[in-house]
Amino acid sequence: MAHINKLPVELLSEIFKESMVFSEIFVGAYSCNYTRNEAPVSLIHVCKRWRAIALSLSPLWGSHRCPDFIEKPSLESVDYWLQISKRAPLKLIVYTPMWMDDSDTDPPLWPKVLQVYAKHIHRWHTLCVRGDTLLVQKLTSVLCTADSTPPLEDLRVELLRRIPTSVMNDFASSINSLKTLRRLHWRDGYGPEGVNIDNLPWGQLTNISFAAKVTPEQVLARLSRCESANIVKFERQNIGPPSYLTLSTFNHPHMTLSHLTSLTLHISADPLNILRFFTIPSLRYLKIAVLERRFDYLEDLLLRSACPLDVLVVEDTRNSSLEQIMLFFQCRFLCRIPNVKYFCNWVGSDFMMRKMEKLHNPATIPMPSLLSWADSTLGREVIGWSTTPTEEVIGRYENGKYVGCKAYDDRHYKLYT
Repeated sequence: MAHINKLPVELLSEIFKESMVFSEIFVGAYSCNYTRNEAPVSLIHVCKRWRAIALSLSPLWGSHRCPDFIEKPSLESVDYWLQISKRAPLKLIVYTPMWMDDSDTDPPLWPKVLQVYAKHIHRWHTLCVRGDTLLVQKLTSVLCTADSTPPLEDLRVELLRRIPTSVMNDFASSINSLKTLRRLHWRDGYGPEGVNIDNLPWGQLTNISFAAKVTPEQVLARLSRCESANIVKFERQNIGPPSYLTLSTFNHPHMTLSHLTSLTLHISADPLNILRFFTIPSLRYLKIAVLERRFDYLEDLLLRSACPLDVLVVEDTRNSSLEQIMLFFQCRFLCRIPNVKYFCNWVGSDFMMRKMEKLHNPATIPMPSLLSWADSTLGREVIGWSTTPTEEVIGRYENGKYVGCKAYDDRHYKLYT
């Protein structure tokens, strides 16, 4: 008898769980795969004992994706998969393939699968939808007509096409009824500007990632309602008209976001102008894409918040001059931040630091020691300093002198010669 057949059920169950591939969409969730070549389906085709153990582990069967590119399951298979998941929380992915055209005559599979999922709506825990008008309408109908409100905690919405305003408003209203929702990822690069995103349950969310065409006033208003959030990310999905680039002067109450620890603002207005309306005492991570250079607003935020800011990431989207970049690093408040990362799209960090050497006079202008490196988390070359080991050092700037990393220079010399 093979030794693996002597393993106790508890140990074999843990091995089965470790054989699962984790989802790239939902943290801590298994990736759904209907193919017989991968777990969990492959586990039930080895022997009777393995089949019985795998089918008894309901968490293995709680993740579902429709459509599936590798193997398109029948409705009966989906229903059976849901049955053997028993009471396990469901992680569902439903999307319209991007290559589908509105003129396609073959009926898509996902509307029927969505109706099968609706029978188990009391177990919906995480849901990812990527699609067009029809998918949004169907999902809105399911949420509004269900006998019970799904206990959704994590919702990801990615819109692949332009969707009418009325449809989006109905969808936002249906999301507002989800009282257990805590994490929302929303990405819409096509939608009309008139969508009433006020209906989204901003106040109850703890993790928010929002990328859409919104005005600076809308960002300010939404951020003001994120009183329960730990992580907030507002990103521009496309550049708006020139009127979007400045925040109108209007009276807005000052707000304190007590729970916020991570904030990303990459929008079509200067986030520094927005931050002057907030106090964020728990802020540890701040990433901003600056258009203007009102760093005095940032200094005021840090002073009144007295926050333990650990990481500051600044993306220069206005193609500032080298003199302006040097002025940024001369800001005295930066020395209190352990990790500072600065990058811009128009020039590499190596070139930038070489130019600094020519412009900087250390006898008259104090400058901190700087490091340039390739930051894997940002996918960029950055300048600044870091308390954690850097992946690929490009060079150092100290006392008005730039010293390149020989290993980096040798590697790039081989690549380009």
